[in-house]
Amino acid sequence: MNNWNTIVAILAIAVFVSGCGENGEEELSTFEAYWANLQEHCGEAFGGEILQRPDNDPYFTGDDELVVHFRECGEDEMKIPFHVDDDRSRTWVLMKSEDEIELRHDHRHEDGTEEDNTWYGGYTLEPVSETVQEFMRSDNPDSGWRIVIEPGEKYEYGTIHEGEWSYHLTFDLTEPVETPPAPWGHE
Repeated sequence: MNNWNTIVAILAIAVFVSGCGENGEEELSTFEAYWANLQEHCGEAFGGEILQRPDNDPYFTGDDELVVHFRECGEDEMKIPFHVDDDRSRTWVLMKSEDEIELRHDHRHEDGTEEDNTWYGGYTLEPVSETVQEFMRSDNPDSGWRIVIEPGEKYEYGTIHEGEWSYHLTFDLTEPVETPPAPWGHE
């Protein structure tokens, strides 16, 4: 019986150590590391610009003031409002599970009610990296969204088709800006 307890203890230690990095710290999965990178800027807001948009784009003029705000950072859900000038209608909602991250778009009217096109989004099909994730539409896996997070450097968001950007926004994470008001419907 004593030998059995020793074997069980050795196996338990081996399982724990196999999940640890070089310094004995537990290694994060790609999704967990990506999530930690997003949370690094929680509570902060940053200015951005449009790098690419379609010529017939009805949503942006190209001269808009863009602000991203890492507003709510929970263990399994993050809410990241995206402000365009005085328009506070958009919030990116990310939800993490053990094997995927889901992206949803929460669109609100100024009175806080949901717009007709709210809650669309996609899922990660597989982890890309600790700094990049792609969220693909379930009805069209060739299209979706990409979010890049390089803490202290940049945050990028945009739509993709067949792996290429179609909309591409970038935010400078080196210089926080004034925290904007709450997004519509989230006061």
